[in-house]
Amino acid sequence: MTGGYSFFLSYAHSTPLTGERPDQLDRWVRLFFEDLRDAVQRRAEADAAGRPGPDLGSSSGSGRRDGFADFTVPVSADWNDRLLTALGAADVFVPLYSPNYFARARPRRELEAFRRRMDDAGVPPDNRVVPVLWTPPLGTAGSDWARDALAVTGPEPDYADNGLQALLRLDIYRSVFDRIVDRLAERIVEIGDTGRLRPSRVEDIDSIVLPSQDESAGRQFAVTVVADDLDWKPFPDQELSLAEYAEDVANRFDFVVDTVALPATGGLSGSPGVVLVDAEHLARPERRATVEEALRDRPPWVLPVLVGAPEATRKALTSRSLRDILGFAETVRRDVSSRVDHGVGSLKEFVEFMPFLVTEAERLYLRHGPMPQPAPDKPGSMPRLNRPPTQREDDR
Repeated sequence: MTGGYSFFLSYAHSTPLTGERPDQLDRWVRLFFEDLRDAVQRRAEADAAGRPGPDLGSSSGSGRRDGFADFTVPVSADWNDRLLTALGAADVFVPLYSPNYFARARPRRELEAFRRRMDDAGVPPDNRVVPVLWTPPLGTAGSDWARDALAVTGPEPDYADNGLQALLRLDIYRSVFDRIVDRLAERIVEIGDTGRLRPSRVEDIDSIVLPSQDESAGRQFAVTVVADDLDWKPFPDQELSLAEYAEDVANRFDFVVDTVALPATGGLSGSPGVVLVDAEHLARPERRATVEEALRDRPPWVLPVLVGAPEATRKALTSRSLRDILGFAETVRRDVSSRVDHGVGSLKEFVEFMPFLVTEAERLYLRHGPMPQPAPDKPGSMPRLNRPPTQREDDR
């Protein structure tokens, strides 16, 4: 493993809002990342000393490396593999602390993986974690992590009261935002100058058991594939199968994913899910009847999406009966159901659309799904499907 990054940005993926475009998801995180990356580069170039500190095993001490965020990974790449590689090659871990960050298991596992890497390297883990107060805690529950973030930049009342996301969104706080970003960049460069870490492998994030009780345990999501095989790769340059891209997106929202081929064992009703339908597969008369029969009685929380080249999806959708089979129920948000009439014609479209499908399937399951049964170890108690907060950080 070679190369590395000056910092790794970790954040909780936002739940899509009604009417929101895919390119708007986590836009404030993207803008902050660009500003921090540029500030780190400027600070590094202006570093008067320019002398490397004690070497911690890096094979190369020259040159300043870029930051990493998951949205910088090419759409066609193996997202999880690139993330693990970057996590094992970053000098500094930059988490965007918020109530949502600590409500989600995925970002907390990233933090735990980085800390374990630091332990293996004999480095105090917190020395290379530079937290950001992205949104303030709700009440006193998050006072510890808020205090840790504020300690990095020093006293700044507007930052402490509002969090960095609010400073970025409001022009009146622009000077405060720039000041905080510069201090963060200064700290990142300062840590890098104490010595570069040798890139190393980290544990698979999904295998990490958190020290505290994992709130996402038991949240199931089903990916059903209607194609010739589970390794279906309908678009050029795919490193993974389409089902694996769907799994990656669902994992970001803390789901445990079960992927099956149609007909699915046990039917399509046990959990929220999506059905990935090959347009060319459905265009074959000998296959269509089987698919229609399997999908006809699916519950409203299992959402189908037609996938294929534009000409293939258009051909498949010429059948009115097929549109009826694939069409969403009236309970589905309009911005999600409208995609059925066009299908998904590229990998980029599919990856951008999946967060909307995942969160909509969960919403419908929580609203219309089967009533949970009492937990066996707690007679009379009623467990619920654990889920991240539905309130978006942008609106807090």
